[in-house]
Amino acid sequence: MTDWIQEHAAAGATPEATVRLWLQAALTWGTDKADAAAGLQRLTIPLMKDDTWHKRPSYGTFVERLRDQPHIFRSYAQGAAPDNAYAAPEGWTLNVHEVKEPRDDRGTAVFLTSGGADTPRPLYLKQSSKTGLWFVNAFANAYLGVRPMVDPDAETFF
Repeated sequence: MTDWIQEHAAAGATPEATVRLWLQAALTWGTDKADAAAGLQRLTIPLMKDDTWHKRPSYGTFVERLRDQPHIFRSYAQGAAPDNAYAAPEGWTLNVHEVKEPRDDRGTAVFLTSGGADTPRPLYLKQSSKTGLWFVNAFANAYLGVRPMVDPDAETFF
């Protein structure tokens, strides 16, 4: 089980590092659902006080994508693309397009480039007044669909 509090304390000093850790928690879903749920709860403001968030209908699409389409979350790693099954190598680098200061109450926007989408997608973060750590506040854009993976063995026609 990952010590998400310790991981967040080490990596949560910037919005970009927090997003990477959040995606790492999301990618844990396939191997350890309980660990992933705890990490996402720790790092996400709307989930913090809800131990059963992953059972709520309002998060149904998010949970379905965590379970059945993890390649969406891997698509934000540099080099991940449909033709390599959105491979995210060990120690992967987050593909950040830009970071924008808050314009509304959602917080600071971290725009991520997905290897399977045409435009960058924002996640919104806020900084804790007590710890200085960053937390994900709005994340619906993170699990939008991406282009399907390319089957290298599929027959194609030109």
